[in-house]
Amino acid sequence: MSGSPGNLFTTVAGYMDNILPADNTMKVLLLDESTLNVISMVRSQTFLLSRGVFLVARVEYHWQRQCMKNMRCIVFIRPQVSSVSAVCNELNNPKYENYEIYFSAAASSELLDSLARADAKRLVNRVCEVFCDFAALNADAFITAAAVPNALFPALVSATSLRLVAEGIASTFVAHRRRPYVRYDQRSTFARNLAMELNEVLQKNIELYDYKSKDSVFLILDRSSDVLTPLVMQWTYQSMLHEHIGLNYNRLRLPSTLASTTQQGDEENGEYVFSPNDDSFFAANMFANWGDLCANIKEYVEKCKSTLDIDRDTATVDEIRDYVQRMSQTKYLAGSVEKHTTVVTHISSEVKRRALLETSLLEQHMVVTNDPTGHWNRLQEFVSKRNHSGGVSEGVADVSDLVRLCLIYHLKYEKPHQPSRVAETLNSLGPNLAKYLRKLQQYHGERPTDELFGETGVLASIVKTFVDSGNVYTQHEAVLKRTLLQLFSGKLPLEQYPYLTASSTGHAATSASHQPQQPSTFKPKDVTAFMCGGFTYAEAAIVNSINSGTAYSGSAASGLPQGGVRACIGGTGVLNSESFLGMLEAYA
Repeated sequence: MSGSPGNLFTTVAGYMDNILPADNTMKVLLLDESTLNVISMVRSQTFLLSRGVFLVARVEYHWQRQCMKNMRCIVFIRPQVSSVSAVCNELNNPKYENYEIYFSAAASSELLDSLARADAKRLVNRVCEVFCDFAALNADAFITAAAVPNALFPALVSATSLRLVAEGIASTFVAHRRRPYVRYDQRSTFARNLAMELNEVLQKNIELYDYKSKDSVFLILDRSSDVLTPLVMQWTYQSMLHEHIGLNYNRLRLPSTLASTTQQGDEENGEYVFSPNDDSFFAANMFANWGDLCANIKEYVEKCKSTLDIDRDTATVDEIRDYVQRMSQTKYLAGSVEKHTTVVTHISSEVKRRALLETSLLEQHMVVTNDPTGHWNRLQEFVSKRNHSGGVSEGVADVSDLVRLCLIYHLKYEKPHQPSRVAETLNSLGPNLAKYLRKLQQYHGERPTDELFGETGVLASIVKTFVDSGNVYTQHEAVLKRTLLQLFSGKLPLEQYPYLTASSTGHAATSASHQPQQPSTFKPKDVTAFMCGGFTYAEAAIVNSINSGTAYSGSAASGLPQGGVRACIGGTGVLNSESFLGMLEAYA
């Protein structure tokens, strides 16, 4: 819908406005699993009601829906066999007056033929392709919409899943009306395979994707290039929500103990929505650090109190009328305050219970300084304290946090193919915990670990603490920040990150495989980084800082292209430390 990457929420919402016009007619909306997630990220139930949507249902649950011959039916699905088969079943036994069918990506001729054969009663008025085969999590962050299992290892990704991911990526090209140059991490089998699959998708329908690049690059990366970031405790709001409770398509399910004590949210399943698209407080604070967040929450509570405060004995008629007129906004404000105070209170209790301020401080020290003996002794103090307490006392590090500390220490100080004292510590914490070390070594391979930690030493620590960070708990920087700086500055090594061209794919030269005239020094203005294996919300925060102009300063900013730069991040999923370790464990 847009000629610029811009706001992903706006892009998808534009498609939804076309699918569901304000035409004063009652209609039914049928979705599959993927498109349900796509639309729920950008449009509320209130919006759907305003567009005359009487019922929203899954297309495959034909037997659960009643016959309503006076209703129009809008079908929005992925172009996949299971969803099209469900639509064919619907057309064979129609329950509505007529149908309009929208695909979230390019549909094959075989799927279209299946629909045509099923429409014996000529009830389908329109078949159209819209290109939003991705779920917008932030204005500049997305995951592919296809319901494929996320995995770190390419051996666990089926050919079908890889094709679905490539189709989701290709849909972003059409949505933004541009065909970016594609680069990929040559060291990664996962990234290479995805680049080749993307090329197949683009070549299959060259005219569809035949847009100008407009100074843009699509960079395919692999999670294995930065295994440190998912292990480091993050202290910004969105990252902490995902780390301590878990966000799934911007929905957060409260722990059962909290869900039973709150009245707001979805009472049936104890869920809250945390989306910058429709929550102004979250949009303003999602990248705020823990200290600023707590101060802003307190101010938010005071604002709510003042808004609700009215002396009914002395209030004038005008004051009462104004209060009544603001009741809907007041109710929303009260619900929003309860939502945010509930989760922040829970996170605060977790921070205290697990001694996260202390363990996170050690993490950050290991990231920015070199002190193997001091760091090892401090790690052993945490382990000893847990062993002596039996793990039941408040203020004792959790086993999962100690596992993370051990893995970070290993990455920083231990060398491959040498005896590891971290393994012994992991075994002392619990049976089979040393498996995480073995699988991390296997996943990260022989890649050097220096690039994970950046510059270290006394001077680097002082500069980072007092210039770049300003907060000792946010000194770690993901590799992505340096990689994007190199790319924007025209310094990203071509031998490691080649362009997707005819020579790299083995195909004849086509518009689907191209590169700029001066590939080694090309400075893109728009970059989308796609992380195979999933990105973290810490990396999403980096992308946001690039777009707000605060990521790079001084000599780093001097090498950027004139007119500013813009970034976007995508991936096969969004990781926290628990999901990252779980995916490592899944590898045989």
